[in-house]
Amino acid sequence: MTEESEKPAKKLASPERKAAQEAFDAGDYRAARTMAERILSSEDASEKAKDTARAILKKTSPPPLAKYIFLMSAVLLLILFVFWMGESRKHVSGDPAPVPTTEPSAKSAP
Repeated sequence: MTEESEKPAKKLASPERKAAQEAFDAGDYRAARTMAERILSSEDASEKAKDTARAILKKTSPPPLAKYIFLMSAVLLLILFVFWMGESRKHVSGDPAPVPTTEPSAKSAP
C-alpha cells in the first residue's frame, strides 16, 4: 500500500458551502440563509459545511432584543388604537357639545 491510500479520504469542501459564504460576503443575506438552511437539512453535508451554515444563520438572524422591542411596540400600538377608538366613540355617541350663545351683556346696554 502506498501512503496516499492509507490517508483517510478527506471530504472536499462542498460547493453549497462556498456559494453560501460568497452570498453572505456579497451581502445577499436571504440567499445565504436559504443555502445555509438547505445545507443543515442535507444529510450528506460535511461537518465543516454544517458549521459554516450554522455560523451564517447565527449572523443573519435578528437578535432577541430586537424581537422583544418589536413585540412590545406592536402591543403598545394595539393599546393606543383601542384607547383611541374608545375615546372617539364617546364623542360620537354622547350628547353634542353645547353651542355658545351670544347674549347681550348688561354692560353694553344704554
